[in-house]
Amino acid sequence: MKKEVIIAILIGLTLGLVVTYGIYRAKTSFTQHTSNRIAIDSPSPLASAHSSLTLLAPDDESVQSGTDTKVTGTTDPDAVVVILWNAHQKITTADKSGNFSVQLQLDQNSNIIVVRAITENGDVAEEQRIVVVTNVSLDQTNTASGSATPASPTSTLTPTPRPNVLATPKATPKATPSL
Repeated sequence: MKKEVIIAILIGLTLGLVVTYGIYRAKTSFTQHTSNRIAIDSPSPLASAHSSLTLLAPDDESVQSGTDTKVTGTTDPDAVVVILWNAHQKITTADKSGNFSVQLQLDQNSNIIVVRAITENGDVAEEQRIVVVTNVSLDQTNTASGSATPASPTSTLTPTPRPNVLATPKATPKATPSL
């Protein structure tokens, strides 16, 4: 009896250690995978009073027919400028005057462009633009005319009588036999 209790305890300890080790490995594996990702949707720090960012192009909520666009703006001199759009990214540095310009190849339909400027002190400023790329001609305008005039001013409509097709003959009551 004593021997069986000791074996049961050893089996329980071994099983507990195996389960604990498996949980530990799964947890460390999960944290390593998530730390290697670039989180675009993560909340960004608010713009500091010491950093500035002004986007000159493209205009917000603009619609264009071509996929090429240029992102231009000004920020602090020598700031690192990170541009994120859809699943793409570009990194550049502002010149000594704080100007930057980057050529982008946008996707069809909606494009959300996020521009972040990071100074040497770690201050962050962020601007966002939405640009829609469509292959529908932007010159076509399908609008109705300003006035509704009849095709012929002398034409009139005269009603024509229709035969009553829904009329049914009246039913005559049937006699019921009496008992």
